[in-house]
Amino acid sequence: MADMRAFQAAVTRWARGGPDGPARDLAESLGVRTAVLLEGLSDLAAVEALASGVAGIWPPRECVSYRWAGR
Repeated sequence: MADMRAFQAAVTRWARGGPDGPARDLAESLGVRTAVLLEGLSDLAAVEALASGVAGIWPPRECVSYRWAGR
């Protein structure tokens, strides 16, 4: 879980204009293939509901979604 939190922090820094290297490195080491940046909790709920309906299971091991508050 700590590694995933580090990945989320690295993606947030990248989304705010920082370097992409740390996020890429952590994504590779964690096996993450997709990151979904969402603005609000309702967006997170909608994406999770859609993914569970399409894929049948949520979350898939290679995908992470989380609420990102922007700037």
